[in-house]
Amino acid sequence: MENVISFLNRLHPLPPALIAELMQVLQYTRKRKNEWLVREGEICKYVYIPIYSIIHDTYIMKYF
Repeated sequence: MENVISFLNRLHPLPPALIAELMQVLQYTRKRKNEWLVREGEICKYVYIPIYSIIHDTYIMKYF
């Protein structure tokens, strides 16, 4: 999570309260090849931010 927050901080300085909030609500999730975040017709309840990807694995930050 720290790498995502430091990336956002480089784009625009984040106040400490926002950093604390992000640390509480962000979580890593791992998706493998052919796994879906949302299927057709479903309503997405989360914001997904891809942070690392190789041919078979993708690590994703999930924001509630």
